[in-house]
Amino acid sequence: PAIFLSNMAVYKLLTEAGIKADYMIGHSLGEVTSFYAGEILDLKSAIHMVGDRGYCFDKIEQDKRGQMLSVKADKNEVARIINENGINVRIANMNSYVQTIVGGEASEIERFMKLMSDNNITHTLLNVSHAFHTELIKEAAEDFYIKIRDLRFNKPKAKIMACHLNEFYSDIADMGSLLKDQITSPVNFIDSIEK
Repeated sequence: PAIFLSNMAVYKLLTEAGIKADYMIGHSLGEVTSFYAGEILDLKSAIHMVGDRGYCFDKIEQDKRGQMLSVKADKNEVARIINENGINVRIANMNSYVQTIVGGEASEIERFMKLMSDNNITHTLLNVSHAFHTELIKEAAEDFYIKIRDLRFNKPKAKIMACHLNEFYSDIADMGSLLKDQITSPVNFIDSIEK
């Protein structure tokens, strides 16, 4: 909820200053702020969505939540290293040309960290609760879909980027499924910003 509330505060400051966006983008949970700002959701529904999302993640057993690692390398280099070494981690976020996030089970992240250290590749274990945007949180995505499938979504008043699809949200009739997939799909922030 803190991320959503801080995003909302900045949005309110900008709108009160007379700034109106025609295009919006959010990173993962940040897309919910874009839904409110773009009038896909009313404020009450957006707040419920954020809460439901958090509760769904919280249901996953502690030892099955996984971990995430920030790697100072581009997505192609990270993918090559993963494939060549047979480590069961997944690219979860492509944040910039020099930062790629991987997620996976704690033991696999540990193996990947050792490989990064052995090859002098800068990396940081992230202080997050889950391996977001990986299959490890599929259970949460399914629960989340059940909670939001009957929400009323409105036609967007601005173009809102779906970073997991690298295209704008347009099919509001299928928003529940799109948001379920968003939870387990990689965030392609680089390509989405450039679009």
